[in-house]
Parts: sequence; structure tokens; C-alpha cells
Amino acid sequence: MVSGHYLKIAFVDGLKALRESIPRKIKQALRPKLQAQNESRTLKRKWCNICKGECVDNPKISQENSIACDICNLWFHFGWVGLTGNEQFIKRKNSVWKCQTCLMNTLKDKEMVKEKGRRRKSKI
Repeated sequence: MVSGHYLKIAFVDGLKALRESIPRKIKQALRPKLQAQNESRTLKRKWCNICKGECVDNPKISQENSIACDICNLWFHFGWVGLTGNEQFIKRKNSVWKCQTCLMNTLKDKEMVKEKGRRRKSKI
């Protein structure tokens, strides 16, 4: 039985052989086209991290509005994160929104800093 590890090694070796078989000038000519194509794909499509549905820029239905976490840059539909679109922070320009995971990580980091401060004071 062939394990996944050996399949991965065979796949990588095949890619290396393919790369080596393409002339350098052709690779250089294709590189800007491939980069532009990848950028346009990533810029156009955003996916909801919860339902995996597409987050569109100008939705026809207000329930399809979406927001991106300013920390991890993942997208979420308003309905999944409890937003309606009427919140004041959305209307402000420099507001920051964090998804539940990033919010919890931020709170844990703050608690750790407080805990370290308490330990230092108790040693003194």
C-alpha cells in the first residue's frame, strides 16, 4: 500500500521535472501573466468563512452584506456574525472589526499581559 507521504514526494518530483523541462525564457515570459491572473482571482472573489458562500461587493439582498476581519482578513456574511449593517462602527471610516477567533485571541493576550504584571508585582 502506498502512503500519502510517498505520493506527495512523487508529485513534487514530477513538478520539478516539469519545471526543468520548460525553457527559462518561456518561464520569464509567463511569470507576469500568471501573477496578474492570480491577483485578479484573489481580488474578485471573497468567500464567507462560515458558510463558504461568495461574499459579493454590492449585494442585491442586504442579508448578503459581508465584512472582513481586520486581523486575519477572513470574510463573513453579516447574518453569521450577528450584524445588521446599521451598527455605528460600520459607518465610521477607521473602525476595526475582529472576528470571534481574533477577538478571543486578543482577550487572551491581554489577560496574559495582566497576569505577567501581577506576577512581577508579587515578586517585588
